[in-house]
Amino acid sequence: MDQLHTNVAFYTHSGSAPRVRAARGEHTLGIGFDIWGARLKQEGAPIDVILPREGAGWDMEATAIHGGTRNRAAARLLADWSVSRKANEMYNERYTIVALPGVANIPPFCPPVDAAKMFKNDFG
Repeated sequence: MDQLHTNVAFYTHSGSAPRVRAARGEHTLGIGFDIWGARLKQEGAPIDVILPREGAGWDMEATAIHGGTRNRAAARLLADWSVSRKANEMYNERYTIVALPGVANIPPFCPPVDAAKMFKNDFG
């Protein structure tokens, strides 16, 4: 990361700005989510979407019910929906990997993800 930092011209306030600027040809490189880069390429942007051969980091979206929630039944209804097939299909519009097996709508130009090369996260 230190070596990467020395080559960064500036940091943006927007998470989408690096890929959009690279897609416009304003910068030679933009770091961002693979699915959005693939969509920009599908729309005609002159970019290549790559994942580092050493592996890639990842994060996890989560749903939880706070212990002090007053309307627990409504919270439970939302939590149950958040793990449904419909919800996972909606999540898959913005993320390549979702929790529900069998829900995968990976756009063209999105590089294949090698799960063995994803950085190990210790959530404990």
